[in-house]
Amino acid sequence: MRAGGVRIGVGELLSAHRALSAADPVDRESAYLALRATLCSRDDDLAAFDAAFAEWFVPAPLSDVEPLREKDFGDYTDEDRRHARRTMRGLAQVVPAQPSRRTHRARRRGDRPPAGRLNLRATLRSGGDPSDRHWREPGQRPRQLVLVCDVSGSMEPYARMLLAYMEACVEARRRVEAFVFRTCMGEALATLNGDHGRRVSPGAVVMLLSDGWDCGDPAQLEREVGRLASRSHRLIWLSPQPPRPGMQAALPHVDEFMAANSLASMEELAEALDRLSMGRA
Repeated sequence: MRAGGVRIGVGELLSAHRALSAADPVDRESAYLALRATLCSRDDDLAAFDAAFAEWFVPAPLSDVEPLREKDFGDYTDEDRRHARRTMRGLAQVVPAQPSRRTHRARRRGDRPPAGRLNLRATLRSGGDPSDRHWREPGQRPRQLVLVCDVSGSMEPYARMLLAYMEACVEARRRVEAFVFRTCMGEALATLNGDHGRRVSPGAVVMLLSDGWDCGDPAQLEREVGRLASRSHRLIWLSPQPPRPGMQAALPHVDEFMAANSLASMEELAEALDRLSMGRA
């Protein structure tokens, strides 16, 4: 919908989630009405919404997708990739968030009622009853996401699906930076830190998508991973293979080392990002 020119922020997305939880998400018509009510604020938004809904909410049969959950990306056929891309795009919608300075109206009583004129007006409207107040609670805003993907020869069997995830992340968010490299990893990260370091915000979640094969100096890899970790809020290394010997020195700088070789592993990544948003990671 954003690509169609519709302005949708975090507030609309949260409202859409609440609407789906109140509706029957399995019922296509119920989901359609719930989402349209929360994501369309103008008549001009309806065409973009209908186009997006038609594209996203025509799920492939479970018999097509479910067998692929545990299948290694390296064993995928072109037909497998076609079916898995829709699921990958859905997983990319999970956005890590951080507390915002702005507050919004709470659905239940909290500890931060508004002060001043608004509070006085609410009291006057209630006939002097001070209990009728609009309580506030802290909001959230999306964290920046920085993706760094290795597309060198050893990653070739996995790169197509990981690049599909990166592309979906770029489409789903505004605060995202995406990089790919084909050279030695230590040298590539040195270039990233030196030439593009300012594009990584202190609150960013950085993802390294690489199997860890490095033709360079392990000391340089450790140093540059450490520099990147120091710039970011959290560093996640995603690999289709177990940690390799050359990676061991860099791993102390990594907050999480996770698999990235199947849809099931990417679902675990989405769950980790969701826990991060909820302050549980």
